[in-house]
Amino acid sequence: MKLKAIFFLLFLFASTLFLPAAQPQAAAKKTAAKPVSKQRPLKKKPVSRSKYFISVSYAMGLAGSSQNQSWTEPLYGENIDYALSSKMGQSSNIHVGFGRNFGKAMGVGLGAIIHAGDIDASVSASVPSPWEFASPRSASGTYAATLKSTIFYLNFIYNLPFKKLSLDLFAGPAYFSSSTEIVSAIAIQDVFPNETVSISLATAEVKKSSFGFNAGLALKYFFSSRLGVLLEGRYLLGNSTFPSSSQTVPGIKVAVGGMIVGAGLVFRF
Repeated sequence: MKLKAIFFLLFLFASTLFLPAAQPQAAAKKTAAKPVSKQRPLKKKPVSRSKYFISVSYAMGLAGSSQNQSWTEPLYGENIDYALSSKMGQSSNIHVGFGRNFGKAMGVGLGAIIHAGDIDASVSASVPSPWEFASPRSASGTYAATLKSTIFYLNFIYNLPFKKLSLDLFAGPAYFSSSTEIVSAIAIQDVFPNETVSISLATAEVKKSSFGFNAGLALKYFFSSRLGVLLEGRYLLGNSTFPSSSQTVPGIKVAVGGMIVGAGLVFRF
């Protein structure tokens, strides 16, 4: 019995050696990877319109029309008839402006223009004769002066954008602070036998302030997001009567401004 038991145990031990090894358990199923959600590309925020801008430009003024005045002065029991003709020549203008945009199309602008223009004036006189009634003699004189003005304006602006181009239409009140030389006295040279007569003119510098108007348009081209160039046409409307210190010579009326055309730079931020 003992031999049978020992033999049986040896048989079990040998069978365990030759039996195939037990198969390992199947690996745990991999959890399915969650699909990565595609993120939508962020939309670029539209570039907001710049709120402020600064412009600097230089402009030339076109020659203006003549202004005529007349007055009289008693002499020899009759009257001397005077006629003054003054004409504005070309002007130079330096402009500095600052503005703010409101909304998509509207804005306001403040600025100053330093204006300098030539004035050519002539005075003609019809002088009565001391010997004959209604037999006047003619005389004339000329002088040249410079009209200097500092012009401040407040404009309302309507803007039309076209990609890199922009068109501004503007208009508003203007304040003119001006100075120039005017005729302060006229001297008559009438020497015996009084066949001819001549006049000489004396001038004096005077200052005058007045209100007026300005309007125009500006075409801007921006070659970067901030900096650009501009072409501008502007009409300045102002009239000033410069007072004379003489009791016989009246104040001189001068048209300030006129049409100016120029170019410059503009910076927005």
